[in-house]
Amino acid sequence: MNKASLSLLATLGISALSFSPSTVFASTTHMVQSGDTLWGIARSTHTTVQKLRSLNHLHSSLIYKGERLQLPGSGSTKMTVKAVAARKTAPVTSGVPKQLIPVYQAAGRKYHVSWQVLAAIHKLESNFSTSGHLKNAEGATGPMQFMPSTFSKYGVAAPGHRVPSIYNVDDAIYTAAHMLAADHYSSSPKTAIYHYNHSISYENQVMRLAGV
Repeated sequence: MNKASLSLLATLGISALSFSPSTVFASTTHMVQSGDTLWGIARSTHTTVQKLRSLNHLHSSLIYKGERLQLPGSGSTKMTVKAVAARKTAPVTSGVPKQLIPVYQAAGRKYHVSWQVLAAIHKLESNFSTSGHLKNAEGATGPMQFMPSTFSKYGVAAPGHRVPSIYNVDDAIYTAAHMLAADHYSSSPKTAIYHYNHSISYENQVMRLAGV
């Protein structure tokens, strides 16, 4: 891997937000530990998953070890902003499969999309999964969580593949790049990212994780 790729990986994992040593979190926050689930945290703190998702601007119930979640009851807007900022600075690069970096880069070059954006979307959609067996309650499928109808419209095969597959990680990444390009990523990246998931908080998360 060249120095430029290593530098871009560092960018992907570091948000523009930072904290001074004096930052202190209230007792109404929770540091996510290995094995934690949003449902379990909600149950132990006598709240609901829906409240936790709303308070922390989560677009799904997916949480990551090391991030700090705001819990109901602080009554402090300033503290809520800090908690959301802490989530957005959660490291993204720790689980990036090195073998996928050239795929992100090649797909990005072909469709004129930032490869960091493709990696950030992959992180948020399936935590860099390469499994084709993922399927959520709404029917979104595969590593990049496409609805089958969306994939049938935008699906493209990665180099060396003859037929695009929603279950194949390379095809899914190329299809994500194709979809972003079709949604005018070159002129309005934020709008294109919004159309991927129809969520402003999701759009902001991708932009921050990608450092663009």
